[in-house]
This record gives sequence, structure tokens and C-alpha cells, in this order.
Amino acid sequence: MLRNPSVSAPPSVLVMPELFTRLLAERLRELVFRISQNVLDPSRVIFLRNVMLYFSQETRRALLSGIHCLLAPDGVLFLGSAEQPTDPSIWNAVLAGGTCYFRPRSTV
Repeated sequence: MLRNPSVSAPPSVLVMPELFTRLLAERLRELVFRISQNVLDPSRVIFLRNVMLYFSQETRRALLSGIHCLLAPDGVLFLGSAEQPTDPSIWNAVLAGGTCYFRPRSTV
């Protein structure tokens, strides 16, 4: 909106905020659709470094269970150096070159 009501703006300027909002909404809708498609495809690598330390054990367990479902069978999960999976029965720890990462165990 214009701050000085005595100055009139051409109609094209007044339409721009609505046009911008509509275009932005369309772009966001495209991005959300693309992200949701990617979530359905198994991920090869997930980085979750220094995130879980802010969550309760129950939330960590739920988070890692969901990530286990999203990670490809040959995928890799990187956690922070002080973090461990809450359910080691579904994760294999791998130590390589001083870096520890986790691979999903088959739940079948």
C-alpha cells in the first residue's frame, strides 16, 4: 500500500501485490509437490547431524524409525558425533576413516 494517500498509483502497480502473491503461491505449490515426490523416493544419504540432541527419546525413536523407512537399503545416515540411533536393532554402525555412519538393517 502507498503511504501517501494523495499520490495515486497506476492500476498496474496496485495489481502487482496480488500478482506477486499468486505467482509466489504457485511456485511454492510446485516446490512442495517436488519435495513430496522426493520424499517418496528412497534417499541414498541423509544428514541429521546434531539435531536429535534437542528431542526426547520418544521423539528420537519416532524420527529414526521414519528415516529408516525413507532411506534406501544401501543408503547412509550421518548423525552427530555424540548421537546414536535409539533402536540399534534396525541400524548397522560403520566406522570408516574416523567417521561413523549408519546403514539400515533389513527388517524383513
